[in-house]
Parts: sequence; structure tokens; C-alpha cells
Amino acid sequence: MTDQPSTLQAVDWIDTAASTPLHVVCSVRGDRDRELLVDWLGSVEGVTVSTTTPEELVTAPFDLCLIDQSTLNAVGDRLLERSTDAQPITLPCLLITTGRPTATSAAGESTTVPDKYQPLVTDVITTPVRKSQLRRRLRTSLKMRQQSKQLASSNTHHRELLELLPEAVLVVSEGTIKYVNTAAECLFGASESTLLGSAFLDYIAAGDRSTAADLLAVTEQSETVSGTAPEFVEFELAVDGRAVEIEAASTAVGLTGDSVQLICRDMTERNEREDQLRLYRKAMDGATVGITITDARQADNPLVYVNEEFERLTGLDSEEVLGRNPRFPQSPRTNPDTIAEIRQAVDNGEAVSVELLNQYTDGTEWHNALDISPVHQDGELTHFLGFQRDVTATRSQQNQLAVLDRVLRHNLRNRLNVVLGHAQTLTEGANTEAVPIHAGKICETAEELLELSDKTRRFRAAIETDAESTTTIELAAILSDCLREVSETYPAAVFEHTVPETARVQSKAAVTFALTELLSNAALHSDQDAPQVSVTVSEVDTELRIRITDDGPGIPAAEQQAFTDTTETPTDHAIGIGLWLVRWAIDSAGGELDYEAVDPQGSRITVRLPAVTAAESKDNTT
Repeated sequence: MTDQPSTLQAVDWIDTAASTPLHVVCSVRGDRDRELLVDWLGSVEGVTVSTTTPEELVTAPFDLCLIDQSTLNAVGDRLLERSTDAQPITLPCLLITTGRPTATSAAGESTTVPDKYQPLVTDVITTPVRKSQLRRRLRTSLKMRQQSKQLASSNTHHRELLELLPEAVLVVSEGTIKYVNTAAECLFGASESTLLGSAFLDYIAAGDRSTAADLLAVTEQSETVSGTAPEFVEFELAVDGRAVEIEAASTAVGLTGDSVQLICRDMTERNEREDQLRLYRKAMDGATVGITITDARQADNPLVYVNEEFERLTGLDSEEVLGRNPRFPQSPRTNPDTIAEIRQAVDNGEAVSVELLNQYTDGTEWHNALDISPVHQDGELTHFLGFQRDVTATRSQQNQLAVLDRVLRHNLRNRLNVVLGHAQTLTEGANTEAVPIHAGKICETAEELLELSDKTRRFRAAIETDAESTTTIELAAILSDCLREVSETYPAAVFEHTVPETARVQSKAAVTFALTELLSNAALHSDQDAPQVSVTVSEVDTELRIRITDDGPGIPAAEQQAFTDTTETPTDHAIGIGLWLVRWAIDSAGGELDYEAVDPQGSRITVRLPAVTAAESKDNTT
């Protein structure tokens, strides 16, 4: 060795932070060069040096070995086998020679290394050699060793991670499976030994092999050009005679990109869940009750789902309501106590069942039977599930039953008591002058009962007629028939009317019954000798407004309940049944009824009915 070394400390080529020093073994002839080499290496920080015989070298642990030609000739085959077995970790082996060798090494020096030992010998050093040159060549060899160990550790860690992945991972080269993790064994239903070396496409369903083949055609260049993450595609495996739905993505791997890494996921359970969710969604969309879902985690509980029935109930598309609080359909006349009950239940995350008065965008009101249930996920309140049912018809039927019950219990009973009272007086022997009076009262009351019965019968007949066949008819014709009938009954009354020729309605029987009853009441209850009744009809957008105005004393407050309320109260029921029958008839025709007093005397009743378009008139004309 030539030149004098400076202080022999570890420089950038030695990792002094390593927990174990690098161990160098020398197996060269016992001459002065070996002694100098050993002494020099032994003075380097982070390096330990030992000497050994060729036989001992075969099994001795080391990070780098220094051998001479005689050692190579003696144990070269066994060292080569050991080096091969250690892959991918490098076992650097430096051949120390003297004189002028006969071949050329990678470093540009001559060597006597036979071809079969080329994979074993990392470098050839010819003595004498400068310490600076030796340092450089030792640094190169030891760095190779350290980096190979780091790479092997990284590979081991990488494989351990792959084994822990829930997704199946395969490496395929030229169509042949070269690596599988544990999840791949489970997915493909075969052991590692069976899968390795087999053709990947053999495990793919025949109809999907072209799709799978496209995954294997991915190249490193194509990935670089696309600049996007690998896309997953779905196809089926043929495993033990059954089809397994999977999705897979591929990436080119290897130094030259000649292999493909596949990541495969079993889609069976997910597809089954998605099928189940689609079934649930279809069932909810097709349900006959309105279904809503709100997000309780967001401010003001916005709607995140509505079904088709809810759209029908509100008259709005989902795009118009999603993101809004579901209170928007509530009518201004909704009971505030009911609203407070809902708010309290929502604030407390509790279920609640109430009945609300809702309205369509055109202002038409309907009764909503609302049920709200909280939804919790992992103990957290996340959503509210709402069910809405239109119970307007049910509520109307309940109201009708309540009114009819009142008629039977109150009006009918009172009138029968009148009949019985007068009849009893006659039975007990009333004087001759009183007999006509009592008989007259009996006849008058009987006529009232017959009128009540006849009115109820005509209402029922009108509703049943329209239920069987709803027709489109000119309103002028209906009003003309009504006025003719009422004028014959009340000839002293004066009726005036104006009706546009284009005004047409449906529900002929119900509208006829209602208008006849209203016109009769205007004439019957008037306190004028010649009652004045005017009827005006106007068309506003898609609505017909029929205003009946009289100069009578007005409608008693008890009777006005039929215009505003949906039910009677036990303590404040109306006297007659006529206006309730009118209300129900207009309801059945899809209309509404309003009342207002006229100053200084009189009343005005407004009937609002859906107008019929020209197209509808052509389709259904009477």
C-alpha cells in the first residue's frame, strides 16, 4: 500500500449510525500487504476486521470479504453458491492480486477471474494500491452491501404489507402468475403453489377474457402518457364452477415494465348490497305514502331524499325541494301547537306522529298524517325519516259522519220531540180550536224532516253520479237549469247572472246540487219581499270564481263553520245540514267555498272551481 493515510476515521462511505459495525473478513496469503491492509481497515471507525482460512470463509459472517487467487480457486464454487442464496442482498467479494493479470475488469484493471466467478467477484484490486483508491473501491462495495440490505428490508416490508391487504394482489408476467398474496388465494380459490406459474386468463369467465386481457396489456409508457390513476373494471372469475364478480386495476411494474401488478376486489357482497339498496330505493320511490329523509347533521334539517309520492303531494319536483326544510308545505292555518310538538320532538331526537294542515302551491289545503322517526348511526343522530299520507278524504268522511251524527242526535231528535209533543196533546183531547194548530205543527215538522231527507238523498245521488262518470259541461247550462228550478220555487225572487261562454267545469251533478242549494238558501232566508240575488262568473288563470250575492240578513255565525272548519265541535255545532252538504259537494268537485258579509246588508258566497281547458273540453264534452 502506498501514500500515508491521514487520520483513518469513517467518512461518508461508512454509516456510523448503524447499530452493528460493518465486518470485513480477509482470506489472503500471509504477506506484508495483507498485514498492512488489515491494519489500515482496523483503524477505520465503524469497521471490524478479522482473518480466516478459505474453509472458514465459506460460513463466516461478513459484510465484505477480501480474497486472493488461491482462496478463489479453493472455495470459489461454494462462495458463489452462498452469494446466489443471499440474493437480493449483495455479498461483496474483492479479489486481491499482484503482478499483471490477463483479463480486463469493470474498473478498467486486469484480472484473472474465470467467467463462472464473474457474478461472485465484485472488484479486483491489484497491489500495491494507493490508500485513496482503495478507500474509494471499498466505499463502493460497502455501499452496494448497505443498499442491497435496505432494498431487501424494503421488499420484505412491502411483501408483509401486501399480505395484510384485504384486496387480492397478483403480479403477472407474459400472462403467467408470478406472485399472489393471501387475499388472492382466497379470491381465486387456490393455493399459492397452484396459482404460481399458471395462466391468469384461465381463471377468468370466458365472456370476460378480452376485458381481462386488456388489463394485462398495460405498459409503463401508457401510464406515463395518460397521467391518470389506474381505472377499475368489472368482470367475472370462474372459481370452482361458480361466477365471482370482481373489479380489478393494473399497473406496470418491474425494471422494464414487463410485468403487471393487479389489484382485485371481490364485488359480490357490494353488488348484493347495491342491488338491495336499489330495491329499497325502488320500493320507496313507488310507495303510496310520501317518504322523506332529512340530514340532522346539517343546519335546519334539509331534505336529502324525497320519493315520487311526496312530489305528487307537494306538486313540486325533487330538484325544487331538496335542500329545504320539510316544513314548507304547511298551511298558515296549521295548528301552532302541532308545529311546536314537531319541533320539540326533532330537537330531542324523538319520534312523533301528528296531523298537519298542508297546502299545495296553488293554496289548496290537504290534511297530512305525518310520522317522523329518528335514524341513528353508531350512536349518533344523523337523519330523520318522514312518512306523509294525504288523509283529506278520511278527514272529510269523519267530518261528514260527525255532521250526520249531529243531525240524527240533535236536529232529528228535536223535531221528533216536536211531533210527539203535539201528537200527545191531540191524544189527550185538545179543544177543537187547538186541533188545527197542533196538526199544522206536526205537518210542518214532518215536511222539514222530509226536506232534510230529500236534500241528503239528492246530495248522495249527485256524488254517486259524478263518481261513475265525470263530464265536462258549460257552466252557463248548469246555472240556467239551477235558476229555472229555483225561480219556480221562489217566484218573487229576482235573479241576475253573467257567465262567460268559455266557462266549463267538470262534476256536473255535484256543481248543480251545490248551486241549486245556494240559490235556494239566498231566496228562502231573505227578509225582503222581492229578494235580489246576483250571480257573476269570472275566469282567473285556471280557476272559475262563481260569486252569489244576496240582500238578505246574512248567514248566522253558527252556520258559517261550514266555510272555514274541517270538523264540527261538540259544543258549537251548526243548526242545519245544508251548507255542509254544499261544502262536501264543492270539495268533491275539487273546489273551495268562501263567505263574506256585504255592507250594509247581505252576504256573498264565492265558489272556486278548477277551470277546464279547451283541450280537455274536446276530450270530454257534454
